[in-house]
Amino acid sequence: MMINKKIVGLFLFLLTFEVFSQSNTDLQGRFISAVDYKFAKKWTTSFEYRYALDNDFSEFRNSALETGIKYDILKKLSFETRYRFTTSYQNDSHLLFAIIRYKKNISKRFSLKSNTRYEFRTQSFDSDFMQYFKTPRQFLREKITLEYNIPKSKASLYIAPEIFLQIDDENNPFFSFHRMRYNAGIDYSLKYGSTLGLGFFYEDLYNPRKDDRIVITTKYSLSIDDLVKKIKKNKKKANKKNKEENLTD
Repeated sequence: MMINKKIVGLFLFLLTFEVFSQSNTDLQGRFISAVDYKFAKKWTTSFEYRYALDNDFSEFRNSALETGIKYDILKKLSFETRYRFTTSYQNDSHLLFAIIRYKKNISKRFSLKSNTRYEFRTQSFDSDFMQYFKTPRQFLREKITLEYNIPKSKASLYIAPEIFLQIDDENNPFFSFHRMRYNAGIDYSLKYGSTLGLGFFYEDLYNPRKDDRIVITTKYSLSIDDLVKKIKKNKKKANKKNKEENLTD
């Protein structure tokens, strides 16, 4: 258990060092709550709310509602489509995206994940707006995640670099490199299908302004089907215990 504490302590130290060493970047925060439900053997639906702050957690940035549906093609491969509506004091935006997810268990403790994502972002679905005011932005994103499950613990650590490629850029008819995002974090499994996560990412933008940012994220997620399974399991144990007590009376 001492080894686990050292690993978590080192990780948190590196996270804090990275955050405060980047004094010329904006420090932002995200607070996320999410819920998902596996309503069929291969189908899962989900809902998420996100509240974001910027300027060193001093100002409201935006809030977002997101929903999606996932289909498990294979045990390790899935396809997901999602929609997000984001609102702020300045403007609103719509985001449509599709994700192909793949997971490979390297060992008992390590796993490797790949997320290939296409996204379409616009402030309005009106064709005149998109033609004359602001054209939609399209990106292709690739994130590789290395996850480590801490022995004798319900916690797991992860690191995940992610590359953003812009599609149909004005200066490039195909793909152009837009930015890199470096993710790291820790997730802890709680009772009844819930998970608490703490993470951060540093975003390195490829533009002359160099308006990079560091974002710290806290997330609480709940799996309804895991919750139902846990309640049924506890109920079954309670009924069994009551039967045994009645037999001994």
